[in-house]
Amino acid sequence: MDKKEIIAKLKKAMITEEMVIPIYTKHIKTALLWSGLYPDLQEEIRLHMEKLKNESERHKHILAYTISKIEKVSDV
Repeated sequence: MDKKEIIAKLKKAMITEEMVIPIYTKHIKTALLWSGLYPDLQEEIRLHMEKLKNESERHKHILAYTISKIEKVSDV
C-alpha cells in the first residue's frame, strides 16, 4: 500500500466517524423515547452515547493529525 492509498483509507475512516455517530445518536434517542425504560436507565444510556460521540470527535482529530503527518513524509 502506498502513501496515497493510506491517506485515502484514513480519510474514508474520518468521514465514517463523522457520519455514523450522529445517526446512532438520533436512533437511540428515538428508541429511548418510546422504550418505556426507567428514566435513570435512559439517562445512563444517553450518557454513554454522549461519551461515544466525544470519543468519535477525538478519533476524527487523531485521523486528521495522522493524515497531515503522512502527507508531509517524502515518498520513498
